[in-house]
Amino acid sequence: MTKTPTPVGEIIAWSSDAGVCVLGWIDARRKLELILKKRFGHYSEGGEDRALRCALENYLEGDASAFDSVRVDARGTPFQE
Repeated sequence: MTKTPTPVGEIIAWSSDAGVCVLGWIDARRKLELILKKRFGHYSEGGEDRALRCALENYLEGDASAFDSVRVDARGTPFQE
């Protein structure tokens, strides 16, 4: 799990081995955890994804290409896939 402060609130994200699976505002943490459980069956707090944190910080500093190298685990529900 990765937490990053922003000027408008803290962002929280979870990553799998395949990439970022959920990203949102910390205020919505319970909802994000439900999404993780529904889509992945389980999740753990795990360690911080340093590459994601760096990308978020660079993006917030104005680097629009900061997410170009960030992998995404975009699994959905069976209907979405």
